[in-house]
Amino acid sequence: MNSSELHSEQAKYALVFATNSAFATGLLTTLASVFCSSNLKHFNIYIGHDQSDPIDSIWESVINLCQRFNYPIDRCQRIAFNTTIFQGLRTRTGNFEAYFRYQFTQILSENRILYLDSDTLVLNDLAELASTHMQGNAIAAVQDLFLQTHRKDPYRLANSHKDERAAYFNSGVLLMDTKRCKELNILERFKELHPQLQNLEYSDQTYANVIFNKQWTQLAAHWNALLSPKRTHPIANKSATVGILHYVTKQKPWLCATLDAPNILWHSIAHHVGISVSIELERQIREQIERHIHSNHTRLRLKLLTYQLRPSRNRKAMPLAQKLKLREDFDYISKWLKEHQLTPPPEMFHRLS
Repeated sequence: MNSSELHSEQAKYALVFATNSAFATGLLTTLASVFCSSNLKHFNIYIGHDQSDPIDSIWESVINLCQRFNYPIDRCQRIAFNTTIFQGLRTRTGNFEAYFRYQFTQILSENRILYLDSDTLVLNDLAELASTHMQGNAIAAVQDLFLQTHRKDPYRLANSHKDERAAYFNSGVLLMDTKRCKELNILERFKELHPQLQNLEYSDQTYANVIFNKQWTQLAAHWNALLSPKRTHPIANKSATVGILHYVTKQKPWLCATLDAPNILWHSIAHHVGISVSIELERQIREQIERHIHSNHTRLRLKLLTYQLRPSRNRKAMPLAQKLKLREDFDYISKWLKEHQLTPPPEMFHRLS
């Protein structure tokens, strides 16, 4: 399919995803959150996949979501990539989906391309994000919360100096200027860089950070709030709701039981659109809820105070603080769902109210 076929006069932006069967549940919940929170008048949607891995059942669910939220199905397309074009590039998982986000820039013609990982949840309008002033750069992203500088990524550059102090971005949410990226031909740049890179742990993210070192626009952190079971994130503060939640570890909401506000919200949106999780996962969540209800909250507050007073233990304070405010968060989640015309959280969470 060529770029002229993948074009709409009506749309300025392309919202793109890359998926496989392992991320089907994540993709559908991410897409549902997009439909709930964003004005997509100026967006086309594209789903990329490996041509050797048909996604017919996933695609049927995508079309059902489009119809449910009154999004024109002719503006949602799937693109099968021939992965031979990615040969020679390193991956962590053995598949090349991570590189699809960059190849979209070579075949689409919308002014800008917004890529989202399929383990994200969108809570604010993507139209605001897509219209960000990019300062003439080819890409815009959020500085990585865990790998804040190049020093934290263990890659080495043969015969070249590594700029260890430079800011480092997470590639799970990328805003790309289509024209600038076409001119750069990012994948070819990756291949040219490949022989110089050693100890490559983060595949596409490392390539992109080396190529765009100090030449990318930094987005506000709330557009890619990185989450892990040990480092949760409030879904809102006094001024605003987080833009995009990103479940970056292997402990995805559809695979592992984690009782915190971001995971409750994920399950609430999935439940609203009929996306189910395993009976075993639901059982584990119910057990966590029971333990939370019967825990000694006074003791937990004293423990939190101890953590906050001891810098060496301070990183344990955030998940504990979030646990203690679950009731408040549950009320906020219920309010957010109601404002976006969604059903209340699943029944198993109601005991938190």
